[in-house]
Amino acid sequence: MRVESTSRSKAFSPVISVVIISAVVLAVGGAIWAFSQGAMTITAEDYAEAVINMTDTISERFIIEMVWYGFDSATDEDVGTGNGELKTFSGVLDHDLLVSGTLAIDEAVEDFTDDGAGVLVSSLGTPPLGGNGEINYITGGYSVTFLNAPAGGSITADYKYITGPLDIWIFNYGTVDIEVKVQVKDTTYPAAEDDWFEIPAEDMKPFPSIPLDVISKEELNIKAYTKRGNNAYYKYVVP
Repeated sequence: MRVESTSRSKAFSPVISVVIISAVVLAVGGAIWAFSQGAMTITAEDYAEAVINMTDTISERFIIEMVWYGFDSATDEDVGTGNGELKTFSGVLDHDLLVSGTLAIDEAVEDFTDDGAGVLVSSLGTPPLGGNGEINYITGGYSVTFLNAPAGGSITADYKYITGPLDIWIFNYGTVDIEVKVQVKDTTYPAAEDDWFEIPAEDMKPFPSIPLDVISKEELNIKAYTKRGNNAYYKYVVP
């Protein structure tokens, strides 16, 4: 006798399997789609930011507009008194860091050698007028010997001297703000890695004064560079 089964398990199994598989596929597909959308959004944002940064970088326009050391003048500084016998006068001036070629030592008596023109001490230590002399433009030390001993009156010195510090003006003529550092004689200012000097777009500002030891006629190669990597250069000769 044949027995017929009343169970429907075999009939329902394919349907349930299809439903389960479909649910899994939809869930996985949704997760992949969501991840893809998120990844695409992040990638798009990164790309947009990179484009903006690149645009700002190539939009930077700046130059080192002006560079100078301040200097002042000393006149009629007393360096000795003529007595008709003393020809050589030496000592140290009141100021150091003299501007090369500016020291003139004169004698007040009208009938002095060279009609009172005195002696101009050159940067090479050889004056073009009567006598000879030497000058240390860093320390202000000097020694001058006249052809004839001044008969009387004051011996005075006129000269210019560097007052410092180094001043630099940077002109940002571009359309984006910049953050900048300056490098002089292998030293960077500001020194701190995260410290930058900000200059707004289309503005010129003086860089913070730099206390730098220099000598007259020294040539300084100055580099200004921004946080985005652009550079500007300037060659400056100290007075």
